[in-house]
Amino acid sequence: MRKRRIEFRLLLLLVAFVFIIGCGTGGSGTTTNFKQGISELQFKMLPNAPPDKIYQGSGFKIIVEASNLAAYDLKGVEIGIVGLNEKYFALTNREQIFPLMAGKSLLTPIGDVQFLEFSGSSNMLFENANEYTGNYFLKAKYHSTMEFGDTVCIHPSLYDVADAGCTVENRKSYGGQGAPLAVTDIEEIMYPSGAGGEVEFRITLANRGSGMVKSVVLGKAKLGSEELECEFKGKDVSVAEGTVYTQKSVVLKEDNQGALLICKMFLKDQSSYTTTLGIDFGYDYEWKQQYSLRLVR
Repeated sequence: MRKRRIEFRLLLLLVAFVFIIGCGTGGSGTTTNFKQGISELQFKMLPNAPPDKIYQGSGFKIIVEASNLAAYDLKGVEIGIVGLNEKYFALTNREQIFPLMAGKSLLTPIGDVQFLEFSGSSNMLFENANEYTGNYFLKAKYHSTMEFGDTVCIHPSLYDVADAGCTVENRKSYGGQGAPLAVTDIEEIMYPSGAGGEVEFRITLANRGSGMVKSVVLGKAKLGSEELECEFKGKDVSVAEGTVYTQKSVVLKEDNQGALLICKMFLKDQSSYTTTLGIDFGYDYEWKQQYSLRLVR
């Protein structure tokens, strides 16, 4: 009997494994790439929570479905309600915190989903008033990461016609890497010389989400297995008060949600080859959306 139970459990594990692999490949033998396009934390109000009309002196609930549609984990997620007039509406809880919300992956293809419940009660209207509409904001902030990777051509000897290797693409555009922060454009510049030359990548970052990127921090930047020398540039990039400007991190302005990163590396020889360009970033993000509550007699 015990042997049969063990065999049954092994069979269940095998079936689950095959199911996960099947979902990840989509039946075509290729794994799903979640790190593309623009995806972020999204919110949806549940029906009748809050209701269209809230009667005076009654209780109500605001229930929010928060879904991490990004391809990366979100850390230190803070979601709260601000701006309600306490003369008319009182909430018992205004903020909820999640240390981690997992992103989309083969194991969690829909991403982490959390339901937030805010309980409240309504007060009385003024004597001559029949109704009151109060606006409020649902706000969220969190920290996350974004990874960029692509194959590039390194061809320092641009005048060597005998070298029939790869061809440098001077400029490439991208549609996103599965987060609101995205690498949108890369310009590759070769500087030939007698020894090996130098390659420069001018990388454009932009916020393509519905919120606001507060700051960006450069992580690892590599060309193949070698480290790139990188720094952020641009007169429109400012630094938060009290922080140290190391050219490895930037604080973005509300009216300019973009940054330019310049990466360079000296090359050892003049032979052409293809290799990988990989860069990862950390960023802080804020989002808010206005809603309203209607109080009636």
